[in-house]
Amino acid sequence: MKIADLQAALLAAATGRDEPDAKLLEWVRSDGPASASERVAAYRANVRGGHLVALEQAYPVLREVLGPRYWRQLLEREVPVFASRSPDLNGFGEFMPALLCGAQERRPELRDMPYLEDLATLEWQVHLARLAADDPVFDWEAFVSLTDEQQSQARLLRSNAIALLGLDYPVDTIWRSHRGIDAPADDDASDVFCCVHRDGHFDVDVARVSQREFEVLQALSRKCVAELAGADSAALARKIFSWIRRGWIVGFEVDN
Repeated sequence: MKIADLQAALLAAATGRDEPDAKLLEWVRSDGPASASERVAAYRANVRGGHLVALEQAYPVLREVLGPRYWRQLLEREVPVFASRSPDLNGFGEFMPALLCGAQERRPELRDMPYLEDLATLEWQVHLARLAADDPVFDWEAFVSLTDEQQSQARLLRSNAIALLGLDYPVDTIWRSHRGIDAPADDDASDVFCCVHRDGHFDVDVARVSQREFEVLQALSRKCVAELAGADSAALARKIFSWIRRGWIVGFEVDN
């Protein structure tokens, strides 16, 4: 067996569900107390264990909502291949919202929890916010030095550690409750708009925003300040100042 074929066979055995290739087993040492199959199974257990830990770290609230035992059973049966596309396992788990959507169609016990997909979407963005690159500090002096015309034509830049989510269910209340944080009182709301943001170096919070705020934050990179203002420019100016202080806006661009 060529080395490339051997590597491919070992990868398939360690990440897949099928029995190892018989040709692969011929290349695995079988002397001693462990057989060739048992030795390959040890690789598979280690690979899957590492991937499961990565998912538990990315989705701690979802794991708690489903219960640790059911969570493990769900992943063992629903995740087809435990193989991250990145050498960094922090990037493993983006598929979870789609996985839950499909699982709910097949599993009657999940159909009374229609919010699971939204909760997974929220948790994945919380996870990514923790890993996002550091932002620059907003340069107030440079912004103040611009003329009024330049300020009105400036495009404001959002933090790397921000995600804007429009959700069908108020799953931010579930997330905050499991984190021991006070939740909004209107936990029966629908069409919820949230801003996931990093608060400090590692802490992440989820803030409920209005639909208007959501739309403005989404449009920051596409529209200049003058285009965003609308009818109440004073209110927008106060909101932008608040977002800069919170670290949601970290810079600006002005066309020459």
